[in-house]
Amino acid sequence: MNLLYEGFIGSSGWKGKGIFFSNKVSFDTRRNPRIQAADLVVREAMKFLDNYIGPVRRAHRESLKALANHRIQFEAYEGPYFKDFREKMPELEERMRMKAADYQAWLLKSKQPHNESSLFRYIKYLDEHDPLTDGHDER
Repeated sequence: MNLLYEGFIGSSGWKGKGIFFSNKVSFDTRRNPRIQAADLVVREAMKFLDNYIGPVRRAHRESLKALANHRIQFEAYEGPYFKDFREKMPELEERMRMKAADYQAWLLKSKQPHNESSLFRYIKYLDEHDPLTDGHDER
């Protein structure tokens, strides 16, 4: 999580926007109302997904309806979305100047496993070594 956050706050596209409150990620206990609110949203998202893909379809929970009244909504993406995404991947790779083969080579060279943290490290690596941006994120 911290790697992702640092990537955002270090990106020129986000600097100076006043979006981030701090330059570090910290943790708190469940006594903090913000943590309680986040827990509630995550639980409702989990229940929504369980009702969506699980063996038993149920009506939306009252707590989910209450969140929806305050403009919090959840979306579930299925096969057609991902099929379209896969079909458009070559175009996306070209536009973003990020090729899967280059990522695989970087993994081998840097002796990194394939996981989300490595993906973020690779994006950071690209930003630091991109001759078109001179080391500054412009994506």
